[in-house]
Amino acid sequence: MNNRIYEKMGSDINNFRNLFKGNILDKFVKINLNSEQYCTNDLENLAFKIALSGCRIINTEYNSTKLNSIRKGLKTANEKSKEFKLEISKPLISINFELNNNIEQLIKRIKFLYSEKINFDILNIIFGERNDYFIEEFLIELSKIENTLIYTINLNRNKLSNSSILKITNSFYQKISKNLIIEIDYISLRDNDEDLNSDLQILSTADIIFKDLIRENKKYKRIPIVLPIRKLSSIQNVASQCSIKYDGISLKDFTFLISDIEIFDKNKISNNLMEKISNEAIDNINKFLEINLSYPVVTDK
Repeated sequence: MNNRIYEKMGSDINNFRNLFKGNILDKFVKINLNSEQYCTNDLENLAFKIALSGCRIINTEYNSTKLNSIRKGLKTANEKSKEFKLEISKPLISINFELNNNIEQLIKRIKFLYSEKINFDILNIIFGERNDYFIEEFLIELSKIENTLIYTINLNRNKLSNSSILKITNSFYQKISKNLIIEIDYISLRDNDEDLNSDLQILSTADIIFKDLIRENKKYKRIPIVLPIRKLSSIQNVASQCSIKYDGISLKDFTFLISDIEIFDKNKISNNLMEKISNEAIDNINKFLEINLSYPVVTDK
């Protein structure tokens, strides 16, 4: 494959270590942005404001036109921040890649993403309902192509045991890429299907990954672990109560304000306006997280 493509798309997670340092409640934040809900102008404005919020990763669906709008918003935020000497960390763009049941088709799709030179940073592989046998077969085929992206492996306990998750993580790290983020996710996409037991299951998996893989093997210690956060979720409180080690939080159903997508004249952006947008964006995220922090916690460890 053309090396020039890899020079553009290739990412080394070690170049982004500062991005994965905690900056909101001592964790880095990944925000899930459903691009299908917004037009290109709205996405550009949202990306501009997300960049000023301190979020480290914007996760979205694959759509080349809308990805370009997100990139455009991030570029404007970066340029204006430099102009007014404001310090921001430009978020990385992550795109979802959900596994279907056709491995050949999946590999072709990944090759297509490379060949199209789509400008994203992280491929968020969602294992979903696939079992460990299928995943191992997929990883064997994935290992046969060059892999220069940062990957998120998005796992849940639907079809996988904790031991399977450890095996998959180890296999991915050894055979595919060391540029790796682990995200443990909910089984269901619907809020009302999840409860405290779901939160405890996620935290149990995170704890096992850290204790049995990362803590025991120094080579894995720099892999960030990300937990999902939904409205009225108790994950943050229980994680604190049980001393669960994790690095980032993924805002699953974060709601943007109408003001977040209002069009503004970029030629009239001032230092005061930048600070106002930044403060509003940060306040919106903090309010979302505070709802969860005020949610009742369990009493037994």
